[in-house]
Amino acid sequence: MENGERKFKRHYVIGLTLLTLISGWGGAALMLGAYPKHYVEWLPYMPLFFYFWGLIFVALFRRNTGRKMTRLFLGMKVAKMLLFVLLIGLYTSLVDVRNTEFVVTFLAYYLIFLLFETVFFWHYENKLKKNEGNE
Repeated sequence: MENGERKFKRHYVIGLTLLTLISGWGGAALMLGAYPKHYVEWLPYMPLFFYFWGLIFVALFRRNTGRKMTRLFLGMKVAKMLLFVLLIGLYTSLVDVRNTEFVVTFLAYYLIFLLFETVFFWHYENKLKKNEGNE
């Protein structure tokens, strides 16, 4: 494993862990304090879905440049979106209590983690291109 790949994985897992902790427990505290009627009991644990998904991505990650890396990234985003829709569908069909709050909260977490991953990998790809240009 190349040093750059190892550094990337370490930084990604650290950032993902911090985002999960901050958004999970911080989001729960914010919702309990500001909007207690809209608080969802699952709120602190929702980011774990995205955390484990990120860990799966890191496990599948290989130093693929160009289209292979892009395909892996986009494929994981599509798979996550389909699983997201499936989980929302299951929850709304099985639980009749406060579906709207759950869906909106889960969607907010989806967008937060999507933004994190997109920005993180955009910076990583830019570094790869810059390093290839210097060689």
